[in-house]
Amino acid sequence: MNRFNHTVLRFLPTGHSLPHAGWVSRHKVITALLWLHVLVIPVFALLRGETLSHAVSEGAIVALFAIGASHRPLSKDARAAVATAGLVSSSAILTHLSGGMIEAHFHFFVVVVIVSLYQSWVPFLLAVGLVILHHGIAGAAAIPMEVYNHPAALANPWKWALVHAFFVLAQSVACLVAWRANEDALERERAAAAALATAHRSLAEAQALASVGSWDWDVPGGNVEWSQELFNITGRNPQHFTPGLESFLELVHPDDRFRVAAVIESASATQSDMDYECRIVLPDGSTAVIHALGQSVTDNDGSLTKMVGTVQDITQRKALEQEIEHRAFHDWLTGLGNRALFTDRVTHALAVRERSAAPLHVLLLDLDDFKTVNDTLWSRHR
Repeated sequence: MNRFNHTVLRFLPTGHSLPHAGWVSRHKVITALLWLHVLVIPVFALLRGETLSHAVSEGAIVALFAIGASHRPLSKDARAAVATAGLVSSSAILTHLSGGMIEAHFHFFVVVVIVSLYQSWVPFLLAVGLVILHHGIAGAAAIPMEVYNHPAALANPWKWALVHAFFVLAQSVACLVAWRANEDALERERAAAAALATAHRSLAEAQALASVGSWDWDVPGGNVEWSQELFNITGRNPQHFTPGLESFLELVHPDDRFRVAAVIESASATQSDMDYECRIVLPDGSTAVIHALGQSVTDNDGSLTKMVGTVQDITQRKALEQEIEHRAFHDWLTGLGNRALFTDRVTHALAVRERSAAPLHVLLLDLDDFKTVNDTLWSRHR
């Protein structure tokens, strides 16, 4: 039995799945529909030959429900219940004014569907209960001629009350299926949004660790989007800096700006990729070295739609490379060029001499007692 109940509950909607903004927008529509009935019911009553006082009194009943549904201090469930009761009452009043016309009963069915938009059990069960109660008490026990207008129903009001109840329940099942499907869709949407937010956070963390920022350039529209890490690399505040081609070039060091602009222009004109290094000027006046990559994206017609890429801060890497190069070609104690530097310069000079036949001169300096000085420095730095 417990297993059966669990299986049934799994296919039923949970209720209260709508976000607050969604509930508010739907309640506004339902309340507006209820207020519309306040105007329509008196007009319908007058057209059916009722007196003005009767018409106004019927509309006033629905108006009380509309006022309650519009009363914000009430809870969401209370306002939804009042709006539901008002709509079902409108159905009962219209059926009464029509003299029990079968077509008027369709209003009950429409109301059940409308109330299911709340995606909450309180108004939904209230609507179904009130419809069945109306048909059972008014239609079967009290005044069947106010609910039905054909001889078969008047002769067997309980039978026809059950027939109407069956159709209401069948319609309720259809509403529950649609309601559950809507809940599943909302849950998938929430899960996808959560996964996307997690992916964005992971990407931002990875970019921060690697000092890599990303950018997206809509070439035809000219709009450029930067990731947060790219703002961090350039030292700019997203609230006060608008990414763009011109604004980016203004960040590039003046000595590198023309070269970078030419690379970007060439890549966009030929729909090719970009790969360059340059210096950018930070807000405090210091410089950073970046390595930029870009890739062109085209549509089915081969037209350039956008360019996407990354920017990595390689300032520390460049400084380390320069330090390694300096240590490779200089004596660590004196800071003077070592044998490796001498060999490199001589090799370069010989290559130039072979190409240009320019004369090559070697200057030899002999420093007396240099070893004594060197030993002295060595003893100080041991």
